[in-house]
Amino acid sequence: MEPLKGRVAAAAAALQHGVAPRVVLSGAHPRRGGIRGVSEANAMERHARALAKAAGVPFEQDRWIKEEASTSTRENALCSLRIAQRHGWRRVAVATSPFHQRRSLWVFLRAARDLGLDVRVHVVTAPFVGHAGHPLRVFDAAVDAWDWVREVAAIAWYYYKGFL
Repeated sequence: MEPLKGRVAAAAAALQHGVAPRVVLSGAHPRRGGIRGVSEANAMERHARALAKAAGVPFEQDRWIKEEASTSTRENALCSLRIAQRHGWRRVAVATSPFHQRRSLWVFLRAARDLGLDVRVHVVTAPFVGHAGHPLRVFDAAVDAWDWVREVAAIAWYYYKGFL
């Protein structure tokens, strides 16, 4: 859950500063079980609500759209871009973890081409938020390192599959 908090913080800032009028919280979970039994989209919505409460502002439900079907970056891009298409959006800002930003941009650009959409895609810089909560902090650090290694492998795999 912790890395998702950085994504939500970046999306909330984009919303607050007028960079994006709406946010799509995207993601089921690759294993369908979700994080602590909830989808990534629901986990991110909970954090967005907590951020709004801490800031003393109302959570505007109509500005946060949940997409809970995607289980990969490719599916996330396709589902999110279909939502953008339905709403007539011409710009899409992707808020994701630093290790995931480059591949996300490439995947969203390719998915937009595959869907025949004329949208501008850019990445919103999200802060790195490491994993936390394991009694032995070394395990959290190991998962953080694994995220970066896994991303390099995912770039190669996505290139091979034609998703970039």
